[in-house]
Amino acid sequence: MIGKKNRRTPIWLTLAAVILSSCSLLDSSSKQTPLAMMVGAKPLKLFAAYKSPPRKPEAKPLPAPAPDPANIDLSKPANVTVTLSAGAAGNITVAPVGTRSLKQALRFSSTVESSNPGTASVTSMVHGIITRVLVDVGDTVKAGQVVAYINCPELSDAQSSFVERKARVMEAAANVDLIKTRVSLAEADAARLKTLFGEGISAKKDVEAGQSRIASTKAELETAKAMLAASQIQFTAARSRLVSLGFDPQSMEESKLTTELALRSPISGQVSQRNAQAGQTVGASGSPAATVLFTIVDLSRVWVMLEVPQSEVSKIKLNAPVTFTTEVAPGQKFIGRVTRLGERFDPQSRTASVRTEIENPRAILKPGLLVLAEVATSAAPQDKLSIPNAAIQRIGGQDLVFKKTGPQSYRAYRLKLGDSDGLNTEVKENTDGLTNHDWVVTSGSFFLKSELMRKSIGGGI
Repeated sequence: MIGKKNRRTPIWLTLAAVILSSCSLLDSSSKQTPLAMMVGAKPLKLFAAYKSPPRKPEAKPLPAPAPDPANIDLSKPANVTVTLSAGAAGNITVAPVGTRSLKQALRFSSTVESSNPGTASVTSMVHGIITRVLVDVGDTVKAGQVVAYINCPELSDAQSSFVERKARVMEAAANVDLIKTRVSLAEADAARLKTLFGEGISAKKDVEAGQSRIASTKAELETAKAMLAASQIQFTAARSRLVSLGFDPQSMEESKLTTELALRSPISGQVSQRNAQAGQTVGASGSPAATVLFTIVDLSRVWVMLEVPQSEVSKIKLNAPVTFTTEVAPGQKFIGRVTRLGERFDPQSRTASVRTEIENPRAILKPGLLVLAEVATSAAPQDKLSIPNAAIQRIGGQDLVFKKTGPQSYRAYRLKLGDSDGLNTEVKENTDGLTNHDWVVTSGSFFLKSELMRKSIGGGI
């Protein structure tokens, strides 16, 4: 074209074209035009997809550990003094430190066991199938109570034989009675004939015939007695067979024979184990298939076996009283006695087994229950400086009591304790100088311990 100048494309226009081309490639699925993207109608995905890296949380300094109350330095007076408000001090009860006569006692922990005479097993005397189960674990049963029924065809045969033998005994007994009557009649007839012969009315041969009848009738009587004895033996055997099957002949109705055998509890007590189910096949007692179907325990009297160190056995006497406590019955004490001393010795632990027996009429103590036992010893009581058991507290493995030092102030005193009779405990070593004239806190001692520990945790120590 004439007069038209050849112009060069500005560089900024070239860069804009490159950028618009790149944007169109990145957002090919978008319907927006490169111009719209350029003017900011929609942010570029290239920049929208970019995210700044997450910042790491700033590490916070760990709090300083709280003081351990077990590390309280009880040798410093400032650490062991507690001052209460007037209201709180009014709930504190104190008791005197004194010299008391302490009974010597030994303490053990053990578990309750059922006594051997008070344990019985229920098994089947016959082979059969369980048809009914009437009791479960924990049920109370009486001696002779039916606990299950077993179907046993052998039982009906034994009942039939028993009835038959009983009838034969009755028949033989009736025959004996009949022959005895004939003997009496024969003797009376012979006496009459002898009288008539003396009067010359009867002949001698009639008298001899009468004597012969007596002899023959007595012979029949002896035979009948022998038959009766044989029948009684057979009847006893049939009855013994029923009893061996676990069946009570006296409960049988002769007109109604049954194949169902009742299993009965041999003692009164509680069912502790049950291994019987309806439809279960059981074997006769003594056979390989025999099993214990029920275990009954009489809890009116239970045992506790104490493991006593050999050095302490000599302090315990036969029939010595034993006091038992358990968490199951708080505040309640059970009184028993020592019934066997040193039944067996354990060479590993160097202890002897001492058997104690407890009356348990309400069946509170159950087998396996943990109990604490206190056995009175034969040693004479001794006078010792002692404190009430309720006053004793423990911090960091150190026994201590709180002595009242003012109307509202109390101080912890460290002690080493000795023997105890269950109410009071001997002061074996008096570390901080507790005297016989001091008063120590009983009710409220745990509250003072808590205050002392709170004071430690709060930084007051």
